[in-house]
Amino acid sequence: MQTGFVGLGAMGAHMARSLHRAGLLTGVWNRTADKAAALAKELGCHAFTSLIELAGNCEAVVICVSADDDVRGVIAGLEPGLNPNMIVMDCSTVGAGTARDMHAALDALGVGFLDCPVSGGVEGARNATLAIMVGGDEPVFTRAQPILSALGKTVAYLGASGAGQAAKATNQIMCAGIIQAVGEAMAFAHAEGLPGTAACSDEARQGLAHAGGWHSPSARPPRASALLGCRPPSQPSSTR
Repeated sequence: MQTGFVGLGAMGAHMARSLHRAGLLTGVWNRTADKAAALAKELGCHAFTSLIELAGNCEAVVICVSADDDVRGVIAGLEPGLNPNMIVMDCSTVGAGTARDMHAALDALGVGFLDCPVSGGVEGARNATLAIMVGGDEPVFTRAQPILSALGKTVAYLGASGAGQAAKATNQIMCAGIIQAVGEAMAFAHAEGLPGTAACSDEARQGLAHAGGWHSPSARPPRASALLGCRPPSQPSSTR
């Protein structure tokens, strides 16, 4: 399936590379044209000069941008070039309401829309090991599977439009709760005079690492160990 990619930030550029490795990437577009030109030169694909041009030359579009207004603006830019039976997949983290609005707008054009927020950070994007939470029409999800599977290791269909974004929000709420709980626990340990490493179990480190969106057992984001006041077990003690 010929796929265009929109949004070449820290996550998006790696995701576009993953599609290229899978033989699915036709071309890219970015608000900063120089980024699109540089990545297109690296991968040997097309740097589209407009969203309409991208839409008119692809069967599917993947979006990864920063905010709700960005998603709405990109889809408005794509609309004149979209054809029936195309699929638009939004991997941005935005509101479930925005996802439902975009689904309704594109459904009226005969275009499928999936909200597909991702978790796993830049490392997951680089290694194509992202967890992808998907909402939308199930037949569209089935057609989009080859693209989603090229981007992530875990792809979960969660229901109607907006379900993917609702799941991502649920994940973020849990992450915030875990980080707050660990912070309170370490403050208590400090008040009781406990050294950070003594109060920091492997289970606590791993839990906070996963809360940061990391899904590899060997991966420990620096912010986790910094908050806990102890080193990740995968690092030698000389790094403390």
